[in-house]
Amino acid sequence: MNEILKLNRFWKPYYRKSIYALILLTAVVFMDLAIPRLIQRIIDQGIAQKNQQLVIQTALLMLGITVLSTIFAILSGSSPRPSPIFSPSSASSTPSTPCSRKTSPGYGW
Repeated sequence: MNEILKLNRFWKPYYRKSIYALILLTAVVFMDLAIPRLIQRIIDQGIAQKNQQLVIQTALLMLGITVLSTIFAILSGSSPRPSPIFSPSSASSTPSTPCSRKTSPGYGW
């Protein structure tokens, strides 16, 4: 328990951001779990009963949920970030590993 209390000083400055991200990510999970249920609704009620209006409404609802889920994921900081391996700042003029050398001299590959 004492070790956890020692970590408190590192976590405390980010307390609000952590709670905010946790709430947004929880909302993203629930929205992502709603999509299969909405597809079920389209199939069971829309297509089976030939209700085109229900299919269109549910598809628009799915689109809205997807957009909102994407916005929440970006706001929570869980958006995919490029790997530092491929960033322009990590590029150098000399090969850093044996794998980055040309394997076919003379061909320029």
